[in-house]
Amino acid sequence: MNDEERRSDANASLMLALATRIEGKGQYNVAKLLRAAAEATARRSAYRLGLSPDLDGIVADLERVVAMLPAQGASAELVDAPARGRDAVRAGTQTLLEEFPDPFVCRRCGGHTLGAPRAICATCNAWPTTHQRFRGVYWLDEFDPVTALQVMSAGICLERCRRGRGNVVAAYPSQ
Repeated sequence: MNDEERRSDANASLMLALATRIEGKGQYNVAKLLRAAAEATARRSAYRLGLSPDLDGIVADLERVVAMLPAQGASAELVDAPARGRDAVRAGTQTLLEEFPDPFVCRRCGGHTLGAPRAICATCNAWPTTHQRFRGVYWLDEFDPVTALQVMSAGICLERCRRGRGNVVAAYPSQ
């Protein structure tokens, strides 16, 4: 990790910490801007990695992530799930929600569970409802069920759009 990446990580961490603190003062709109800036910072950093889209590269990167998760404080269940995912990717099999429930992350301390949390956070006592849910198809929450099905059936291909051969906005049904 170079100095720029370290600064980027530190800046994203600062933004998230400040967002949590400022939410405690009731400033939710300011906090959402800080969370968005932290997410954008992390995504820019990830984009610059330029990881390979080929299957062997993906499997190798999954192996690296599985190996480093314990050192990052990940629970055994959070280490096991990507390992099983790596095996599914390698085998070319589809993963199911029943096998890979949505993870939830405590927005205050970063604690995590697979599936909805059922109790307050063991680390910081945050309520289960304050945990952030991560869905396999992240934009499903943005649409009502009928519109989500329309969007999926439209066959939107973001890769085509990224390469300039399609228009995401034109493909979305109006709400």
